Amino acid sequence: MLNNFTVLISIYKKNSLIDIVKLINSIKSQTLYPSEIIIIYDGLVKSEIKLLISKLKNVRIISNIKNLGHGASLKKGVLASKFPVIIRCDADDINLPERFKILYKTFLNNKSLDVIGSFLEEYNKEARFFRNLPTKNSTIKMLLPYRNCINHPTVLLKKKTVLRAGNFEAFSNFEDYYLWLKMSKINANFINIPKIYVKSYVDVKFYKRRGGIHYFKDYKMFMTKSLKFNLINKIQFIINISIRYIIQNLQTKWLRIFYNIILRKKIALNLKM
Repeated sequence: MLNNFTVLISIYKKNSLIDIVKLINSIKSQTLYPSEIIIIYDGLVKSEIKLLISKLKNVRIISNIKNLGHGASLKKGVLASKFPVIIRCDADDINLPERFKILYKTFLNNKSLDVIGSFLEEYNKEARFFRNLPTKNSTIKMLLPYRNCINHPTVLLKKKTVLRAGNFEAFSNFEDYYLWLKMSKINANFINIPKIYVKSYVDVKFYKRRGGIHYFKDYKMFMTKSLKFNLINKIQFIINISIRYIIQNLQTKWLRIFYNIILRKKIALNLKM
């Protein structure tokens, strides 16, 4: 099988050496290795991490003099990619061995697809969960104005459609969701493969980052911009802001319960996926 795709990763100073080791090992273990890996160093990055990254095959480094943020870094990576297909990886996630092969094969079998995602396992010492996401294009696009239905660290993207939609933008916390809305507006095709191909560790800090007034302000700014550019309508804006305001003012414990019960399904500890 051809491997004409780019893997795109952004790394910054808060990424730990342990996480990068796990990421690199998961890339090396892929049954289909990419022809290009673009790593964005978003500002200062630990020298130990740079040394590890340098040992990857087919790697290209783009260094930001200062931290520009996730959206701005990914925008540069998309523009720099050599290939028409881009697979995203997050620096603190683990990719299961078949991930790249399954995504790329799915795209080759249906090149009308613009965003191919999958389920993602979130785990900690206590439990394992996955977000229960819609899988069909029509359902994803129907729900997108209300909910981010795509796991960003799992996606394969068609480069030309990303560019036609305006690419990633510098956006606090919601650069991926904003891109999905822009792509939906130009009638891009989405699917989610109902299997887990990425694992992500989540702890109390994960929920704290998604709670409180600061996160709500970021969300409101994102929703306001989405309304301004007709990516959502006024009714959707009011519904989203009202629900999010209630959620974001919950204590972390109750926010975690909401995420796990309403949006996620628990995975049995002995279940292999």
